[in-house]
Amino acid sequence: MSPLLSRVLMKHLAPPLAPQAFLSAFLALALGATLAQAQDFEVRGDGLSGRVRVEQGRAKFTLLRDKAKETQFRETAAESLPGGGVRIRYEVEVKTKVFQGMVAWFKRPRLNRQAWKPSKRKVVAELLPTGKGGALAGEVDGEGQVWTPRIKAQDEWTVLAIPGLSTNNWNKVGIPYLDENLRALKARGLRGRRVEIKTEDGVLKNAAVIKAEIEAEAAAGRKVVFMAHSKGGTDVTAALALYPAVRRHVVGVIAIQPVYGGSYVADLVSEKKVLRGSMALVFEKVFKGQRDAVIDLTHEKRAAFVALHPYPADLIPTVVITSTFDRKLSKSPLWAPQKYIRSTQDLASDGLVTLADQAIPGAARTIFLDDLDHFEPGVRLESPHRPIDVTNAGLDALQAVLAKRRPQVKPTPPGVGKALGR
Repeated sequence: MSPLLSRVLMKHLAPPLAPQAFLSAFLALALGATLAQAQDFEVRGDGLSGRVRVEQGRAKFTLLRDKAKETQFRETAAESLPGGGVRIRYEVEVKTKVFQGMVAWFKRPRLNRQAWKPSKRKVVAELLPTGKGGALAGEVDGEGQVWTPRIKAQDEWTVLAIPGLSTNNWNKVGIPYLDENLRALKARGLRGRRVEIKTEDGVLKNAAVIKAEIEAEAAAGRKVVFMAHSKGGTDVTAALALYPAVRRHVVGVIAIQPVYGGSYVADLVSEKKVLRGSMALVFEKVFKGQRDAVIDLTHEKRAAFVALHPYPADLIPTVVITSTFDRKLSKSPLWAPQKYIRSTQDLASDGLVTLADQAIPGAARTIFLDDLDHFEPGVRLESPHRPIDVTNAGLDALQAVLAKRRPQVKPTPPGVGKALGR
């Protein structure tokens, strides 16, 4: 601040204000000047994923709730609060219930269809600093939300979703596998896509495909984040172990229920002659794949592979999401395999993989979710953990891991008592 400006401020503000009050007033003026820049946040909550851009006194939302399509609130007023919080105001449409519409129509029969038109309801909400990396938290229209400053580097990311074993045809027959996960990524402003990999092929063949996908993204000037489920996690970790040259293009890995140590169900299929023959017939004759897709997941094969090609978790930020489930009665197709693993091994599992076999040694973060079977991270069945929540948990954890590795920059505090962006 120049000496002239200091004298002017002291002349006009100092007489009526004590030194502490003068300092507060000066900080308010100084902070208010920072609001010319737009602020981008990622939004998350229970069954909620999205983003918000705050600029020129307005907050533009894009939100995904559960399995619904994205909704946008364009005309949302926003203003800052003392201490760095944000107050937002907007209107939402409320569908008129049939009984309410009938009452309105009886009172004024000339309304006709107008009686059943949606009404407007005003929403006022405040989000306050959490003290963690500039994040804000609060209730918006009765639902808890956390706003986290968006990382600019994410514009260069492509999130590659790697599906699990034998899931190629699920979406073709109406099973929305990974669909909700991909919508959650998009809602948060991330570029993401499902890799068209043959899920009935063995680990080595799929690892080569993944290597090529990384190289294609790198050629386009983008970095890769993997969101890999089940055998997809096995394929990704194998690719990064086998091909060191592509690691520099990978930002991180989110491995959901990876079959890293092996699967007792794969052991059973491989050991029983009848089951092994049936498996070979299905994978090679029907799916035109490889029997190795299952055999590679046995404990014997996984132990041999990891011994020769250990996954470099110390070099690649890795988040692992593990789970178990154990329901007395369930519609889950994995209910019987879960009981088989419990009765023969006395181990907790997600129905296909035990908790210990889902672990990746050296992972930066491991998240445990109870009551989630091996299919439910990508398809809704009975679990309270929805695909959108599993996706958010993995992304949040990876961002936290990456934040610890980045040089710490003190966040610019939002303005005090003025409309954002003004």
